[in-house]
Amino acid sequence: MPPRFFCAFGEMPSILFRKKLAMACCKMYVSTSSNRQAMENIEQAMRGHPQVPLLHTFRDEHYDRVGYTLAGKCGSTASRENFADAIVDMIRAAILNIDLQKQSGSHPRLGVVDNLCFHPLGKEASMDQAAELARSCARSIGAKLQVPTFLYGAASYENVPLDAIRRSLGYFKSAKPGIWQGSSNNTALSQPPQFGPAHFPASTGIITAGACPWIANYNIPLQTGDLQAARRIARSVSQRGGGLAHVQAMALAHGVDSIEIACNLLDVHETSPSSVQSFVEFLARDESSVERVCLGYLTNLEEESILELAMEKMEP
Repeated sequence: MPPRFFCAFGEMPSILFRKKLAMACCKMYVSTSSNRQAMENIEQAMRGHPQVPLLHTFRDEHYDRVGYTLAGKCGSTASRENFADAIVDMIRAAILNIDLQKQSGSHPRLGVVDNLCFHPLGKEASMDQAAELARSCARSIGAKLQVPTFLYGAASYENVPLDAIRRSLGYFKSAKPGIWQGSSNNTALSQPPQFGPAHFPASTGIITAGACPWIANYNIPLQTGDLQAARRIARSVSQRGGGLAHVQAMALAHGVDSIEIACNLLDVHETSPSSVQSFVEFLARDESSVERVCLGYLTNLEEESILELAMEKMEP
């Protein structure tokens, strides 16, 4: 292949742009995949902010949940405020079109927009910048939308883990086995949020927002209707249950006679999806009600692919 040369009017500005740009991505999780009008309005709000492009969408009909991955600049106060404006407009569209009291699904949920997870992208962005971006978004959500917002990870000054906040707010407790649905009443929160009111609005719920290193979501389907057996596997595979390091796991119903071991991999370099797959297959051998362990799947692109997409969409 012949060598490539760059000139002042060719590709050099793009290369310099890529080297110097501090970017972050936001994974936004919305508690519907069935409300098409709501998703259309959310995505329309997103298109009003071209400086914060959409990079990936993952819809799950069984969980009634959709995940959006966006990216934007985070190196200055102005860029973080622009990013926050885009997030607030999307959340506003969500809460105007989705009533949490009428939502239910087999995935836990605390709010119409359940979680905002920010990650620094590339070498130019720092965790401090991603954390400040998360705080900027949370501050705007609390002030402009009046939705209680809790900080976690690097965005919280105490570095509180997301699962600890969720556990304290009842995230893992379902109304009936395997089904989560919105509350029918406004409820005083058991602990004050960092931003927003101290009461739980029944129609919108609450939001968690934080910053942390890259998390991979890896789900492994099991052919079984035995939720208790799947929960035993999830408990054993998770670090909390004495299993694999940097793994969080839940067992969630996913269609007829199918249950997923839904995993958060907090460090894919330490514990890879393939190692989780192998361990789940090993644990399932002791569960006679599990007919088959299917090949798992990632619900998002890998970090390097997200970074490349962000650079492509944000070039001048």
